[in-house]
Amino acid sequence: GQKPVPANEQGMLTLNYYGKQGIFRTVPVVDIIKKRLKSVDELKNTIVFVGATEVGINDMRATPVDPTLPGIEVHATVASNILQNNFLIYNAKVTLIEIACIVLFPFVLAIILGLIRKTFIGLIMTFSFMALYFGLNYILFARYFLNIGIVFPVISIGLTYLSSEAYRNLVEERQGRFKKKAFANYLSPALVSEIIKNP
Repeated sequence: GQKPVPANEQGMLTLNYYGKQGIFRTVPVVDIIKKRLKSVDELKNTIVFVGATEVGINDMRATPVDPTLPGIEVHATVASNILQNNFLIYNAKVTLIEIACIVLFPFVLAIILGLIRKTFIGLIMTFSFMALYFGLNYILFARYFLNIGIVFPVISIGLTYLSSEAYRNLVEERQGRFKKKAFANYLSPALVSEIIKNP
């Protein structure tokens, strides 16, 4: 029957590689010619790809799981992905999900950091948000084969924390200077400093 293949807008596929060289069974052609197979039934109901696996043939492909994966095993991976329907999906919808995460996670974190106003707790919340995103990313990858990026959302979360801390320190410094000027004419410098530390 017909099987949908999740190609992206450029007509390219994101393969779900199963492992390094040797993940698929290989049978040397010489074993077939010299009838070394125990039975022809060993190849019954299987898809057979004919190709070279020797390094000297120069049919090696660099992949995420193996820098020298034989090209024939790449073709076998494509066939297996189609039959098992477990391609990694990276298309416009996945990009939208990633953009949504880049916007929503920092937005919610910024609100929380604005309410907390404590550096240590803010740092804990930031790492918690990163862990939450890692968990969400893993679930979407493991269950739905969505290949969502990790780098940019995590960077956006980290930058949100740094921006929040920089803004908070800047505001507190300005407020401290204002209070110091306001009370300088009425209170001793030591008492003014204490008020600024514990408003």
